Amino acid sequence: MTFAFYDDPGLTTLTTAINVSLAADGSSAPVDRVVYLGSPGGSNKLVSESNPGVNSIVVYFDYSTLSPGTIVLSSSLAGLSTDPPGYALIIGTQILPGQANAYAIYMRLHFDPQPIGINSTLTLSTYPVSETPV
Repeated sequence: MTFAFYDDPGLTTLTTAINVSLAADGSSAPVDRVVYLGSPGGSNKLVSESNPGVNSIVVYFDYSTLSPGTIVLSSSLAGLSTDPPGYALIIGTQILPGQANAYAIYMRLHFDPQPIGINSTLTLSTYPVSETPV
């Protein structure tokens, strides 16, 4: 699959981890971050595996090893202040290839105190998707 999450809008650096630094008491200050879902090239588009081209692509966080605190996913920076925490992000029925079509995903992460020594790596995922010819 050529579609992936990237750290930059040019789709050159794959997102390998989303880390949050925890304070000594296990809490975190709010952290804002942007990642991009896209493909730097090719001739395929990304669609939902369930009813392709009709059902939306959905992005969510897997943070099963952490107490959730507040995680907001949004399609805009302004939305981080207004969108409800804890919900998946619905981003549309398709993403076309190319840098200009990359979808920006804005995140605000803030965690309640965690047990010392817990892994603070988060996973950003999609519901099942597939690539189909444009």
